[in-house]
Amino acid sequence: MTLEGAEARAGCLTFCHVTNMNYICDMGKQLKSTHQLIKEAEFDK
Repeated sequence: MTLEGAEARAGCLTFCHVTNMNYICDMGKQLKSTHQLIKEAEFDK
């Protein structure tokens, strides 16, 4: 992935988190949710 692509992906994750409307970003949204679940699981240890 190019740096441009990485920046676009990061922006996409933020955009999806705020709007919850863009289907194209749905995969990124799921990854973010999974990361949050992992953080919560580690916190519960």
